[in-house]
Amino acid sequence: MMNYVNGGENVVKSRKKQKNSRNNADSNGLSRGETVLICLGIAITLTVIISLLAHEIFALGKIADEENAIELTLESETNTAQLARVLKDNGAIGSRTLFCLYSRLRGKEGVYSPGEYTVTVSSGYDGILRRMRGGGAIDRRQISVTVPEGSTIKDILRIVCDEKGVCSRKDLEDAIQNGDFSKYRFVKELEEVDSSARIYRLEGYLYPDTYYFYTDSSGYTVVDRMLSNFERHFDDKYRKACESKGMTVDAAVTLASIIMKEAKNVSDYPLVSSVFHNRMNSKGFGKRLQSDATLTYALGRPMVGGDKEVDSPFNTYLYPGYPPSAICNPDMNAISYALCPDRSSYFYFISDKSGDVHFATTYDQHRRNVAKYS
Repeated sequence: MMNYVNGGENVVKSRKKQKNSRNNADSNGLSRGETVLICLGIAITLTVIISLLAHEIFALGKIADEENAIELTLESETNTAQLARVLKDNGAIGSRTLFCLYSRLRGKEGVYSPGEYTVTVSSGYDGILRRMRGGGAIDRRQISVTVPEGSTIKDILRIVCDEKGVCSRKDLEDAIQNGDFSKYRFVKELEEVDSSARIYRLEGYLYPDTYYFYTDSSGYTVVDRMLSNFERHFDDKYRKACESKGMTVDAAVTLASIIMKEAKNVSDYPLVSSVFHNRMNSKGFGKRLQSDATLTYALGRPMVGGDKEVDSPFNTYLYPGYPPSAICNPDMNAISYALCPDRSSYFYFISDKSGDVHFATTYDQHRRNVAKYS
């Protein structure tokens, strides 16, 4: 019995010792609540990481719309790392490293053929890889399109659509009139003023140049390329010149377009510009530009007798200031001279049949030039 009792006492002591050991662990380590919080934090972190990976790899939550379409050009055979760089640079993926790792895990590493591809950010990595590896290159023919200096939007519609067949007239005209190009500061400025009298919303800003378009290019792509070219040429120094002259960008572009239509030779731009500046600053002219070219633009034909009385906001014989918009798409020569004309005392000019311009200070002098050169 004594051995049994002693043995029982030993058991009790052993259990007390284990309990004290647990109490010491709780006091020196983490409490049960802290452990739960840590586990919860880990779970939330993992959830966020998985969500981000799903968003990136599988495009979960990305809207599948036309504006997510991205056109890519591979100039030569391209490996996965090079492709990842192209995709990242064009905003199709967010991580080059993750794309390369995913391609390797999926066994889709390889070489991609040169060509033109269209991918969407909403298709995920699998969709992009399937398009790039599955013969997704678009069989397109590239066309050279030259838009001469001083072309109107009507001219551009004819050249791009009717002559070159890049896109349909309806598509291009819709992009010009309704496309969202507010990323360009000068377009955003147009949207902030009343432009209801403009015949074409973007007249003056489709920069004349030689472009290369594909036969399946959209009207939006055509307009965007031309606006981007204007933005590249019309840099900060031109904007500052507008501010120093007290002119808006649109006023400078509009005046430049009038200069281009009134003078055939660049050598005449500085003095033709001076005439319009002199008229704008003259009380005698009442700030009226008195340009045949503005009314011709609105009428869509050459002027005839009596047209100077036509009630149109483009009739600069009747209405002071600049017309509602440019009357063509000028180059930087015309814009430069619109902002920086020669200094002169001229108020009149007339072009002869060869395109040479003859200037006069007084109306009597101008009448003699008209009799002599018209």
